[in-house]
Amino acid sequence: MFKYIEHPSPNKWTGAYMKKKFNHVRKVQFVVVHTTEGVYPSDIDWLCSEEREVSAHFYIRKNGTIYCLVHTGDAAWHCATDEDEKTDRPDLWKVWTGPNNNWDSVGIECEARWGEAVNEAQMVSLAQIINYLIDTYQVPKDRLHIVGHYELKRTKQDPPKFDWDDLFRRLD
Repeated sequence: MFKYIEHPSPNKWTGAYMKKKFNHVRKVQFVVVHTTEGVYPSDIDWLCSEEREVSAHFYIRKNGTIYCLVHTGDAAWHCATDEDEKTDRPDLWKVWTGPNNNWDSVGIECEARWGEAVNEAQMVSLAQIINYLIDTYQVPKDRLHIVGHYELKRTKQDPPKFDWDDLFRRLD
């Protein structure tokens, strides 16, 4: 397990709500890596604002500090994609089959201004979180199940300059 600071976001669907409203039982199968295009603490304010209707499960500061905004048993609002916004990745959409990308994924936001790469401290924390998800939920360790936001939605470009090879070397 890894250390984190609780900072709850109201923007989520609980597992019970998803079962009742959508008849869907959450099964974590995917991880989506994001960058915020901002800085702490305004990033967390944004991700926890009821008016913004966005969130993520985890937020990683530049110094590597991890914040848990939404528990993994609940669905954060981090990567919903309408049909007309989906990327042209038939390989991806064969495994991402649900009606809402948020339902079975975990979103991890890394603090970074636009164009900044994830730094070493963030990469260490990111690998800790993803290793936990692999161990706990048996998330497959491949590039169809661990993706960047830009791989799901055509209008997104985060995370830019991301070193996927470095991340995967750090995964158990």
